[in-house]
Amino acid sequence: MYSRKEKRLKKQRKKLIKRSLCLIFVLFIALSGTVYLSKQSSHPTKKQAIVMTALPASNYENLQKTVVDFQSANSFDKLLTTQKFIGTALIVKNDQIILEKGYGYSNQAAHKKNTVHSHFQIGSIQKSITASLIAQLIEANKLSFQTKLAQFFPNISGSEQITIKQMLNMVSGLTIRSVPSDSTNEQVLLDEYIHQAYDTHTGIFHYAPINYNLLAGVIEKLTNQPYWNVVKNQLLRPGGLNHTNNYTDWFQRANHTTSYQLINQKDYAKVIHPPLNTYAREIGTGSIDMSIGDLYWYYRSLMNQTFFSEKISTELYRPFKGEYYSGGLYVHPTYLRSRGEIADQQTLALFDKNAHTAVILMSNEKNNQLQMSAIQSIYSTISHSHVQF
Repeated sequence: MYSRKEKRLKKQRKKLIKRSLCLIFVLFIALSGTVYLSKQSSHPTKKQAIVMTALPASNYENLQKTVVDFQSANSFDKLLTTQKFIGTALIVKNDQIILEKGYGYSNQAAHKKNTVHSHFQIGSIQKSITASLIAQLIEANKLSFQTKLAQFFPNISGSEQITIKQMLNMVSGLTIRSVPSDSTNEQVLLDEYIHQAYDTHTGIFHYAPINYNLLAGVIEKLTNQPYWNVVKNQLLRPGGLNHTNNYTDWFQRANHTTSYQLINQKDYAKVIHPPLNTYAREIGTGSIDMSIGDLYWYYRSLMNQTFFSEKISTELYRPFKGEYYSGGLYVHPTYLRSRGEIADQQTLALFDKNAHTAVILMSNEKNNQLQMSAIQSIYSTISHSHVQF
């Protein structure tokens, strides 16, 4: 039997142990560096961790996480929030992910928010992917930068004078007489591009997507495979890109984002319902969607010669004198930039020569003034340099 005093001491010890365990638990949560908020997806009952410390950008899995390192990225998070940015943003500084987060709605009517898992149409950024496939074929000695277009499409006027390098750099002078039909059949579209293309003999930079439509055709001729199959086999699988898709099932996928049009500075003013042929006729130039993590990982792999050698890379990204465009990117002395837009979705990217410092903004509501100003400001700040988008 315990005395009254012993019972009281025993009860006090139990309370002390209980309080100590509670304190340990609270300290563990505080030191874990994460808080939990409602997951911004189609599954509102689940929770998604927000990592509050920077993560290494060299780990692909880290790019699937929501990150806000408040020590380094709080001002950028506030900037994007204050300016009502709609989309997903990624900021990498000194090889560390300091911010990766969704803003606004991917589907306003369904109250579904943008997250790091949201997919956006990348538009003309895809030209870099097409250029990478061409570079691989050059490294495999199946063609060269000086190979003439006439080797593949001799019926195009002036093709005997046009080189692969000129097409990659948009100085071929190629243009088309009219936009292709509403077909979604890839071969029909390529045949129409070949029929419509002609050379204006300009010899200077002229941004014309037909160059990359035809390069997609060259890829198919040399591989005897559909363009998308080559993308999957030569880039996505070797690069470990698991969140990149073709347009064909875009509207059925849970992580696709609805396109909105900004009207009189009013967000979500109009829903855009583009038909599938909008993407189909952009073969090689704008028929792919990606998550923001995959796009960054692609650029990182590209800059580290994962897909082809440094020798090929040097030539691929060599602009002609007085120009900047080369291999699907705008190449500057200390940084590279890229932009893609289609069906009111826009992606902007700025990154250094090894992609250890990068800013990417992907949006399902194009707002040039806001988005270009924001990416230029953020990249200039983290890189301590002046850039012009």
